Amino acid sequence: MEIATAEPTKERRVREKKPYSILYIDDEKSNLRVFKSLFKKLFNVYVTEDPVTEAFEILKNNEIQLVITDQRMPIMTGTEFLEKMAPDYPEMISIILTGFTDIEVIKDAVNKVGIYKYITKPWDFGEMKSTIDKAMESYQLKKDNVNLVEQLKTVNVGLESTVKERTKELSDLNDDLTKSINFVGKLQKSMLPNPTKLERKFDEHFVIYNPKGIVSADFYWHGSIDMRGQQYTFIALLECKGEGLIGSIQSFIADSLVNEIVQARKIINADDILQFLFIELNEMFKSGTEEKLGGKVKASIVSIDHINEKLSFAGVGHDVLIYHENNLSLVQGSKEDPSDTKEAIKKYTLKYTEPVSFYMFSGGFLSSTQGMDKNLMDIGTFTQLVESNVSKPFEEQKNEIDTAINKTFVEGQSDDYTVLGFKL
Repeated sequence: MEIATAEPTKERRVREKKPYSILYIDDEKSNLRVFKSLFKKLFNVYVTEDPVTEAFEILKNNEIQLVITDQRMPIMTGTEFLEKMAPDYPEMISIILTGFTDIEVIKDAVNKVGIYKYITKPWDFGEMKSTIDKAMESYQLKKDNVNLVEQLKTVNVGLESTVKERTKELSDLNDDLTKSINFVGKLQKSMLPNPTKLERKFDEHFVIYNPKGIVSADFYWHGSIDMRGQQYTFIALLECKGEGLIGSIQSFIADSLVNEIVQARKIINADDILQFLFIELNEMFKSGTEEKLGGKVKASIVSIDHINEKLSFAGVGHDVLIYHENNLSLVQGSKEDPSDTKEAIKKYTLKYTEPVSFYMFSGGFLSSTQGMDKNLMDIGTFTQLVESNVSKPFEEQKNEIDTAINKTFVEGQSDDYTVLGFKL
């Protein structure tokens, strides 16, 4: 007689396999019990309140993929533990639990030990589960990439003797790559703000968005939130320095981070948005212990408080032109990557009693030295260009500004560039 057995559920199969292991360190025993209770069915969970001895014994005797450690512990801080662990376990993914105000601690952890993420306490299961899943995906991707590199080394052995045989394959691959680039270009354009949404928020505005090629390292974002009876609108302009697909991928991720910071975390101050953006960028894209992507990104944010009629601006590597009360002013952003300096990002705030226009722009058409580069426009010339057209309808402003910029490119467009104009 056969005994029928039910097909194991997906959750049960996950419990049985449990391919990943986590070490959780916290000096509060109740936190250790809660974490192990919540995650032991999904992962191999090891917990300890001793970061000095027992934690390293666990690492030595088990294959651990992820370490989660509390920052504030009496024997040793989380950052100190990770620094001590790093030489022997350089591939380990690490997460720090910390208080919301420990920004300097986070910056120190990012720069010294390259943490994957930080989570503010008290944490909830959903946030923790999502973060762990993404961390494990990152671990698996790194592992797969190592395997892929080894496979590529094997494939490349004797490549010179088989060049003729591979010509057709390389041609097909080039066609696929071209199709992929075209697809990324279409995807990038589809992620730009919907013109209809911009028209609902701004009676007059224009967008000049001119990639040099199929894809762009420039990206702009628009968002709105209603919070406690207050209505806010945000415009962000992001400029990455990677070439081609690399720059476009960087812009995708930076755009996604801005959206998450504003929409999910409800952070409304322009300077705070940029501060968190650069912290997150340097966490995600640090390639080694020295190089950080944040220094290769320029960004600016305009936050509009509609109820109180306030406009605030913050920028890193970006400036903004503001026209108010018949006066056009150039408001300069911070010049340095905030992750490299302890100084706060500058914020400019304007209480507008009359209509106000503002112009955001990337640096793809601007020269860093006044009048020295004949193929680019200096900031003074651009300011005069905007000022001479500021009283015209915005569609006319767009045409005049774009035409003048293109005339400057005597040797052809050298980079992506974006100019955004809005009137309140």
